[in-house]
Amino acid sequence: MRNSRLGCFGISVLGLTCWVIAPARAYDPAKDTMSDGLAFQVGLAPLRAGDRDELRIWFMPRNMNGAAGFAGYVVNAKGIKRCRSLTNELGGSKDGGCDAASNPARARRILDFLPQLSRGGFSQCTVLDGEIVQVEGVAGGAHFDYQLYSPYNCHAVFKAISDLTMGDNWRAP
Repeated sequence: MRNSRLGCFGISVLGLTCWVIAPARAYDPAKDTMSDGLAFQVGLAPLRAGDRDELRIWFMPRNMNGAAGFAGYVVNAKGIKRCRSLTNELGGSKDGGCDAASNPARARRILDFLPQLSRGGFSQCTVLDGEIVQVEGVAGGAHFDYQLYSPYNCHAVFKAISDLTMGDNWRAP
């Protein structure tokens, strides 16, 4: 009887030790993408091919070397998350988080743009006026990831997404 309790206690301690001591996945700039680093800063897992449909749009200041943070939206079938980070120093400690809104109808309207966004071809949308937009997603199991400079000035799809997420619109049904 005593060995049984000791065995259970030992397994519990071992499990707790592995959980506490096991290194958490950290952002590695040599291996990971910019999008992986942004997700890491706010506590999200990186997107990979084969994941469910999801769109992530990150807004960053033109100069990522400063202390200004970044913000973005994560859209999937369940709803929309607005994420924010206090700094833009990727790979440090996680210093941001996300607020979620369960609004599948609005999320579906945004996800309807996934086929167009996954094809890319937005290189003509590189108006350099101070904002960098990192676009990442999974559409039909295929992963895509690219960076644009202020695409809202030259492409209607980004204007439509902006209208659906601006202010508190991202919370609306």
